[in-house]
Amino acid sequence: MRLYHGTSFSASQSIITSEKILHEIQRTYSESSLFPTTNGLVYLTDNIGFAIYVANKEAILRREDFLSVFEVEVDDAELLPDFDQLHYVHGINREDARHLTYSDSLEKAQACCVARSLHLFTDITRQLVLPSNINRKHQLRPLTSELIMLRKNGDHQKASDMLKRQVWHTFKKVFEQK
Repeated sequence: MRLYHGTSFSASQSIITSEKILHEIQRTYSESSLFPTTNGLVYLTDNIGFAIYVANKEAILRREDFLSVFEVEVDDAELLPDFDQLHYVHGINREDARHLTYSDSLEKAQACCVARSLHLFTDITRQLVLPSNINRKHQLRPLTSELIMLRKNGDHQKASDMLKRQVWHTFKKVFEQK
């Protein structure tokens, strides 16, 4: 299944260097946060506008001018509900959400997760870099804002269509010839 992972630009550089979106990391929203995130998971969405929204929040928190979104391919059988987002958006506690599927989670909270790291070239297929909303002078900043607004409307297709004109970096393994 094609999904998206949004993050700050600096975090994206670490992902590219390590060739992984790590599932075990120091979380931005720790246990002391009002809305903590669970370690051991990579958070994903099928809504590119929502991924940009999350990436923009991370970029602003880190005072970065750019954000990054990775397009990934993950087998449906590996996907789990995002209990943190279900609680944050709908107040559903983990016990009450146990019966929900990743598909329910995407529908209700625009998010799901996977309990492993994702790898460049096999799971991570493309990367998009856009200006964050603090980068006010960048010519593409209005596009970032518009895409974030589309997440509110749930207009996945319009957001995807708008991004077809943008330059994505595609990750392809280069094999040495002998």
